[in-house]
Amino acid sequence: MPSPALVFRRNVYSQNGEDGILRELLNRLPSPTNWVCEFGVLDGKEYSNTFRLIEQKGYNAVYIESDSENYNQLLNLCKKYPTILPIHKKAEYRDWE
Repeated sequence: MPSPALVFRRNVYSQNGEDGILRELLNRLPSPTNWVCEFGVLDGKEYSNTFRLIEQKGYNAVYIESDSENYNQLLNLCKKYPTILPIHKKAEYRDWE
């Protein structure tokens, strides 16, 4: 049986309806800090699950991108949206034990 959240799918920048699902979740559970974090953000807009929140709701963001070309495009986006904190690193799993 499909998840009930799927009825809220809507693509603005996202690829699989995440924009609409996140909007509905945050309408139900507002973020007191208005911060989001996204890994593998490409240029910061294309296929982004959170950019709509930055653009339309003034959210702050930590965007992490490992690819140098995409990161440079992300830096250009940050000039227009200074609430984005760009990080040029590869996110990877570490077993801390």
